[in-house]
Amino acid sequence: MNDNFAEIMYHFFIHRVPLGLSVLLVILFCMPLEFFELSGLRPQVGIICVYYWVEKRPYIFGPISAFLLGLLTDVCCATPLGINCFLLMMLAFSLNKIYHYQMRK
Repeated sequence: MNDNFAEIMYHFFIHRVPLGLSVLLVILFCMPLEFFELSGLRPQVGIICVYYWVEKRPYIFGPISAFLLGLLTDVCCATPLGINCFLLMMLAFSLNKIYHYQMRK
């Protein structure tokens, strides 16, 4: 309980890095590019980010972060609201369950 302000801010920003980097990648990959006529062939960066961060740090990146990332993906890519939110939340939830199941063994 004797944390000073610098330690509190350090932990606050460390816990926001996964969501911040994921938001940055989603925004970069949703930009309209007419480069080599491959604008329709883009990876689902949100799914890749959720999978990576839930595997590496499941205690930081949870379903709420996945919801926010999915909402941003829906807005940026002009898809109906809720599709990517639901997809990324279910992915994060199922990966968390798999992670906890593996940790119990």
